[in-house]
Amino acid sequence: MRNLFPLALVLASSISAQSFLVPPGTSPTVGTCNVFPFGTSDMRYQALVRATELGNTPGVISGFALAPCSTGVRTMRAITVRFAHLNLGALSTTFDTNLNSPGPAQTVLDTVNHSWRMVANTWNSVGLQDPFFYNGSDDLVVEITVYGSSGVSGAMHREATNQRVYLGSYSGQPTGTNGGNTAFKMKLHFGDANTQLFGASCPGSVSTASFSFNGTAQLGTQLDLVVTNGPPSMPAYVLLGFDAHMPLFPMDLAVVNAQGCVLYHDVTVAVGVFSDPAGGSVLSLALPPIPSLAGLFFYSSAVLIDPAANAAGFTTTNYGRALLGN
Repeated sequence: MRNLFPLALVLASSISAQSFLVPPGTSPTVGTCNVFPFGTSDMRYQALVRATELGNTPGVISGFALAPCSTGVRTMRAITVRFAHLNLGALSTTFDTNLNSPGPAQTVLDTVNHSWRMVANTWNSVGLQDPFFYNGSDDLVVEITVYGSSGVSGAMHREATNQRVYLGSYSGQPTGTNGGNTAFKMKLHFGDANTQLFGASCPGSVSTASFSFNGTAQLGTQLDLVVTNGPPSMPAYVLLGFDAHMPLFPMDLAVVNAQGCVLYHDVTVAVGVFSDPAGGSVLSLALPPIPSLAGLFFYSSAVLIDPAANAAGFTTTNYGRALLGN
């Protein structure tokens, strides 16, 4: 194990650390399971969140989580998530009306080949790339558009309280179906800690490595970046970055002869480690106890030296997103 200096983040925020459950008091373990929008191939889906459900509190939404009914990986060929303020009192069946009243909508996640590693009956972050500044007075529209969704069941827990509008087999149509008060339940993070895993590792010469977190990303604690099942007693690099936006990411590393390997985020810091005889390594981050850092997030993954794996001589892992919180 190797300790890294306390994570030096140069950005700051005034977010109060809390989260809001929609509907209030809801649990990720109960409620009926519905496959919209992730359990269908192509869908545009909007859900309404009342200002009262967010405590009529202005702040920065830096994380957004749902409650899957199944454990496993759900992969989307493309996914876009947008947030918007709404002053109409209810969702229209015209999608763009809901995003522009008063608007404009903000894209908070836009990526391709998005592999979401879900754990049933817990809150699972969708993986926002950008925060959303909520004004504290208007309602909120959460829009998710997915294409080519496949894998383990994408069903999410829901309760009959919040409105949804949706359209399956979506290909640009302007209107959807009013689904009534049957939207998925959700958790919106305003600066509280969260970690989530995404992506896929490429095969090594003997095994396929995996990246994970051990810890909560709570400020003032230790967060471990863990690599398992890598080449034994070999060098590796644990990567930290802050950007996962298209068009650069995800980056197909076949261009450097690492077929099947992907770099999911930028590399701001690369820390060299050495795997143990079982192929594992741990990099420990001491997260500084600075409340103003709540709401910031970073990405992490690993590159493993494996000369026999491919012509490039290395493999890459899946990645994680850590949302710092108080």
